[in-house]
Amino acid sequence: MTNIAAAASAYADDNELIGRGKAGQALIQPVVVAPGGDAIGTVGFGTPRLAEAVRFAFEVDWVAGTSADPFYDLSIASASFEGDRIVGEVRNQLARPVTYYASVVYACLSQEGDLLYVEAVFTDAKSIDPGETVPFLIDEHAIGDPCELFVLTAEGFSPG
Repeated sequence: MTNIAAAASAYADDNELIGRGKAGQALIQPVVVAPGGDAIGTVGFGTPRLAEAVRFAFEVDWVAGTSADPFYDLSIASASFEGDRIVGEVRNQLARPVTYYASVVYACLSQEGDLLYVEAVFTDAKSIDPGETVPFLIDEHAIGDPCELFVLTAEGFSPG
């Protein structure tokens, strides 16, 4: 599936609606998800009351397909902890250049595998040629405490 979009509603314990949020394919990666696969994404609510939420309701839409042009999945060539940072490289394994900054979405997990949070960072490279790798850095301010395990995915964008 591709062109994934998610909408979510957050509710307080008395079922009062606290807020609604949406995420399009730019905030959900990978952009093409194979049968049985998983995706990582964020839905922004823009409300400080979200901490009161006890229940979330999600709606997800997608299109069957194998391409999400102009969004392209890239690969994580390497990633590791370096002190209080995650450092690594994104590889463009495509036969075409990616002509806009690549993003890396990461999910931080506890040792038990519980999801702690999801964030995104961009590489500093404006474009990535086929076969090229570019570095990325997730610093301690983005990681938070603790981020004992992580899952990463990367995406590039090439308009027109």
